[in-house]
Amino acid sequence: FPTGAEEKKAAYDRRLEVLDIRRNNCFSLVATMTAYNECGDWVDELCAYLTGNLRFIQDFCVKEIPELRPVMPEATYLCWIDCSGLGFETSQDIIRFCVEKAGIAPGIGADFGQGGEQYIRINAACPRAVLEKAGFRNISAITYDHMRHEILNETGHEKVYQDLRDFFLGSSVSGNP
Repeated sequence: FPTGAEEKKAAYDRRLEVLDIRRNNCFSLVATMTAYNECGDWVDELCAYLTGNLRFIQDFCVKEIPELRPVMPEATYLCWIDCSGLGFETSQDIIRFCVEKAGIAPGIGADFGQGGEQYIRINAACPRAVLEKAGFRNISAITYDHMRHEILNETGHEKVYQDLRDFFLGSSVSGNP
């Protein structure tokens, strides 16, 4: 390596790691090329499905948790969501809340560089039911945290969740953990 090239390569590798694009393999490249060159109908259906998932995220946040503000992507299935309306002070607070209270593990904006401290990143390239379950967990976690209640056991979760949905339907669910 020329002088300084090793440091540049290391910095480049760290950036690829942060962007989460190092795991592609030879099959993913061939599959992507084949999809675009020979499977136009499939690509169209996939794009429509992903657009529907992104709209679901946006509509869900507007209706159920207006404190969360999604930033709709233009060319990807990764949706950034501004969590500053929830009142967290640090990205560590967001991580703790998402994992410990909501039971979800989104990408944390701070991992992607300065300016992302109040954001999470949601991957919309999944079955809609996964997004619905994650959203429902967020509502429950925010609601329970706001009310300072804890779910004590697994029995009756669905009934509790339904009662919460019924109670808060049409009203703003706010929480400042």
